[in-house]
This record gives sequence, structure tokens and C-alpha cells, in this order.
Amino acid sequence: MKYIKIPIKKLRDKFLLAMLILTLVPIVIQTNISVTTSRRIIEENYISTYNVSLNVSSQNLDLLLEPIINSGRTIIGNAQLQNILRERGIQKLSAKDMAYIEKEWVSIMAQNNYIDSVYFFTKHNQLVYRHKATDISGKLQNINIKDMKNLEWYKRAIDANGKEIFICQNIIANIIGDANNINKYVSCVKLVKDLEAPYSIRGVLVINLRKEILNGVFAGTSREEPSAHCIYDLSSNAFLIENAEGQVATIDKKIEAIKAYKEHKTYKNPTYVISSARNATTGWELYNIVERQWLESQSNAITLKSIGLAIVEFILITMAFILISRAISRPLEKLERVIAQCRKGNYSVEEDFDDSEIGEIGHQFLEVVNNNIRLKDDLMHTTIKQKEAELMALQEQINPHFLYNTLDLLYWKAEINEQREIADLTILLSNIFKLTLNKGELITEVKKEIEHITYYTKIQKMRYGKRLDIVIDIEESILSCKIIKLLLQPIVENAIQHGIEPKIGGGQVVIRGYREGEKLIFSISDNGVGIKDIEQLEEGYGFKNVKERIALYYGQNGNIEVTSEWNKGTCVRILLEKLRGGEG
Repeated sequence: MKYIKIPIKKLRDKFLLAMLILTLVPIVIQTNISVTTSRRIIEENYISTYNVSLNVSSQNLDLLLEPIINSGRTIIGNAQLQNILRERGIQKLSAKDMAYIEKEWVSIMAQNNYIDSVYFFTKHNQLVYRHKATDISGKLQNINIKDMKNLEWYKRAIDANGKEIFICQNIIANIIGDANNINKYVSCVKLVKDLEAPYSIRGVLVINLRKEILNGVFAGTSREEPSAHCIYDLSSNAFLIENAEGQVATIDKKIEAIKAYKEHKTYKNPTYVISSARNATTGWELYNIVERQWLESQSNAITLKSIGLAIVEFILITMAFILISRAISRPLEKLERVIAQCRKGNYSVEEDFDDSEIGEIGHQFLEVVNNNIRLKDDLMHTTIKQKEAELMALQEQINPHFLYNTLDLLYWKAEINEQREIADLTILLSNIFKLTLNKGELITEVKKEIEHITYYTKIQKMRYGKRLDIVIDIEESILSCKIIKLLLQPIVENAIQHGIEPKIGGGQVVIRGYREGEKLIFSISDNGVGIKDIEQLEEGYGFKNVKERIALYYGQNGNIEVTSEWNKGTCVRILLEKLRGGEG
């Protein structure tokens, strides 16, 4: 798997870039969702608002058509007309009857400016009409009521059983082929029945209304948006009312969009947003249609605000991330400075790190640097000590036979002069000298170290006499173990000189050696005057020398412990957990 390499070196800049990318993506998604949601809400609100508006328009339509309905019922309900139709029965109307009917219609038409013409077709194929416009009687003579029975609107009138039906066309003009007047009028059709014999049909009444009546349907609706209103009757005849001036091509597209919506209510037109309501009186469907692009333009303000808010949010988050990245990178920069100084050889570095994970790494790095400095110093000190020891060993080996011969001469001089005590002292000193030299080796056996202590304490007993009592108790199993030479003698010397000598009446020094698990333990205890301040031991050459040599040779596997009580005595314990140079 290949990883994308970012040409950025600093961790802070990488972190900042990653955070900005991770933030920018949600902000873009959030802004997009906000804009999309705002457009959807505006569209839903528009549809909801116009659904209410169209319901109001439906009520307006009822109010406009109510006088027409009442006029038709007045015509049909005229008592004299009912008597004329009933008396004539199967006979045709007389000229007098038709003149009376026309006279009544003139009065009704005068009361309503929207009524353009009234037509009454009797079942005997007679036509009685009144028309405000040009006389078209010549064209009407060829109309046969029997032919009308096959027309769709006539069948609907029969199905309505006396209730008015409304058609968004002039059905009379359609019958006679008057194309110029077909779409200029709205026809109201009603069966004429004998009121005393409801199942007896006397004819068909047609009232033509000027289409201007429909302009009042949508009165009070907003004219600001580029929307249009459309009315569909039950015969799928459409009548479009434009709010704004539009070309014929645009009108045709709107009609097609409404037809598609009418057939499939779930259809979402990409160009238009459509609302609808149904009028219960006429069965007509009222539509409002507006361009979707105009609606979306209404959300531009929200879009701009959302984008502006997203930009402000991004700037604020960027500033926050810059501060956070600086806070994170600051310990790294400190650590980088420390490493750079150490690389230059400046190990005396002092830098204050915080308590973060990086700060903890900085503390540990400083601790490692300081430990390395200490180890370097200790190594140098050890090297110097080792060189000094090697020098001393060389110096000790310079002509040792001369010293042995001198001591041997002193011994025989004492023997000749019968100075037995001096002779014994010379022998003891000669033995101590041999064990101290140890043939130039730093390692010796426990047995030889005890011999060294034995010779040394004999010399001290010659000096202190009965004031000094020495007890040596060493387990036989550790006698062959190897230890560094002169490990016990300096401690025993301190016990005699600083513990027993100042005490009135003398005292005892007990030297023990034994195993305890894997540990080899030596203890030198006395019942002398004791030590008030244990730290004073560090100032003495003998104790300090032993402690340093244990640390240098045994490291953490060796230790020395001191306990003391004033006027009661002191105990020094040497613990060697792992013997070097021999078995243990």
C-alpha cells in the first residue's frame, strides 16, 4: 500500500493541515445540506401557502358561479315556463311561448354582466335562445338535439341528474364549428325537468359565460412572483391565467407540466413547482405554477448567509487549530533545541518542559543526558582510579625483595639481641606486607583476607594489650570465595581506633562472615563509643576507600551498611550479592 507523501516537514504544519482538511469537509457538507434544506423548505412553504391560496380561490369561484347557478334555477323554476312545457307535452312551442321565454331571459341576462347567451333545447328539437352578440340563428338551425345526446358534456349532464355542470369551452360554438368563440366562454349546462315529474326531461339549458368571470377567481393572490394559474375542467379543457406576460411557447410548456403533474401527483418537474386544489361545485382543478429557478433565487440570501457563516466558522476553527498546534509543537521545539545543543556538545542544558506526553519525553531525554554525563564522569573517574591502582601495583612491585630482606634483617637482629617481641612484630609485619602486595592482584580469597586481619589484630593487641578483645567467626564454606583485597582491614582499623581506643576500659571487636542465600555478608561490630553522625564516616579515608572500591568493582551487586548508637557501639555490614572473580 502506497501512502501519500505530503511535502511538509514540520509536524505542527502537518497536524494543522490534517485538522483543516478534516474540518473543511464537514463544513462544506453542512453548508450544502443547509442550502439544500433551505431550498426544500422554501418550496414546501410555497406549495403549502398556495394550497391555502387555491382553496380561497376555490371559494371565490363558488361565489362567482353562485349567481349563475341561481339564474339557471330561476329560469327553469319559472312557474309559467313549467306550465308551458307541461301543457304542450309532446307539442312544439308556439311563437308566443318562445317570445315569453326570451323576454324572461332578457331580464335575467341584464342582471349579470358575465352571461353572454342562453340556449334552451327542447326535446322536440326546438331551440330558444338569447344572445348579446351577433345573431347566429342561421347556424343554429341545423342543430339536432338527438345528435347532442352522443356528446360527452350531454352525457355528463344526464349523469348530474339536474345539477349544473361547467365546461371551460363554449359548447355551442364547438357544435356549430365557430373556432373563434370556442375558448372565449364558459358553458353552464343543466337538464330542464318537470318539477312535478322529476323523471320527465323537457330539454337542456345552456348558459354561456364570458371567460372574464374566471379572472376574479384568483383575485387577491400575489402578483409579485412569476407564477401562473390554470383551471382544468372535468373534460380536461385547460384555461391558463398568466400573472406575468409570457410567450405562447412558455404557456404551452406550463400546460404540459400541469398535465404531467395531473396524471402523476408524485412527479417532480425539474422546471416548475406546482400546487393544486379541487373545487367541489364544478369538479374543476385549480393549479398554481411557478418556475423552480425563481424559487431557488429566493433562497440565495440564505445561501450567501450559510456560505458566509461557513467562512467565519472555518476562520475561527483555523485560528483555534493554529493555537492548538502551537501548544502541541512548543514542547517539540524545546526538545529539538535541547537535542541540537547536545549534538553540539553542550550537555549542560536546562529546559522547562510541561506535563504533557511530549514534555514527559523531554524530561526523560534530559534525565538520559544527565545520566550519560554522570556515567561519563564516573567512567573517567574509574579509569583514573584504575590507572592509579595499576601505577600503585607497579610501584609496589619495585624491588619488593629489598623490603623483605630488610624486615628479615630486623628479625635476626632482634633474635640475636633476644628481643623476642620485636622479632614477632617483624614477622607479623612481613606477613601483612606479603598479603597486601598479593603478587600485584586485586582479587584475593576470603581465607587470605582473614589471615591479613589476624596478623593486623595481633599487632594491635601488642599495642592495646587486654583493653582489646578480637573475635573472628567465619563460615568455612566461604573461605575459598574471591573478594577484592583489603576489604575488611580498613573497617577493622576504624573500629579499633575510633570505637575502642576512646573508650575507657577497652572493648571488643567481632568479625563475622557467612552466606545468606546468594549473598556473601561480612559484619564488623564493636562495643566502643559509637558514632554521633554517620556522615562523618564519609570523611575518613579508610571507609571511603572501601565504599568506592565496592561501587567500582561490584556496582549494584555490592553494598555497605552502617548502624551506630552513641556509647553502645557500631556495626558495619558488607553485602556482596554476586561475587566476581571466583565462586560465591
